[in-house]
Amino acid sequence: MEYQHELVSVIEEYRSFFKTIELVDGDGHLARDDVGHHSKTLLKIETFENEGFQASFSVSGWICQSADNVKIYETFEALGMNISEAFKGKWHGTVFSKLEGLANGQ
Repeated sequence: MEYQHELVSVIEEYRSFFKTIELVDGDGHLARDDVGHHSKTLLKIETFENEGFQASFSVSGWICQSADNVKIYETFEALGMNISEAFKGKWHGTVFSKLEGLANGQ
């Protein structure tokens, strides 16, 4: 669980970008708070396109697993954009709004 803080940060930042995103143990059960109870903690993600994924963080990057595929991404944003058009649209819209606010002095 050494990377659990990274997973929790992702949930907090991107909760509205997915239909569901939650912390689960390696068996798919909701992760408990007692440190050391579970050997592996994952993100269980359901996109607005109704596709399911599991993601974990490692020194190699973000590992994303679907029913028939495993890929590694350098950033969570790259992972999100590759698995969900809704994530991609919302992420770009959020960045644009922030940049527009900076340009307008807000």
